[in-house]
Amino acid sequence: MRGTDGTHGGNRRALADSPVPRYSAGMKKKRILAPPGPAWKAAEEYGFDMSLIEINLEKTPEERILAHDRVRQMADALRDAMRKRDGKVSP
Repeated sequence: MRGTDGTHGGNRRALADSPVPRYSAGMKKKRILAPPGPAWKAAEEYGFDMSLIEINLEKTPEERILAHDRVRQMADALRDAMRKRDGKVSP
């Protein structure tokens, strides 16, 4: 369900007003990750690209939520375009 601001659930305002600490690009702190454990090493050996996990762990929770929102909007737009192309009605 879309909120009034075009996002799912309309939580952008709630996120902006939340007490979550804010970081500007200049204030961003680099997280120090613990050394990889056996599960991490097993995932790497299996072929998972753990650099993607590391990149996301460096983001603040708000940055991860906003990135997810952008991807979801893009997926919705692609789905709508495919339905329009195929002559199907959107739900």
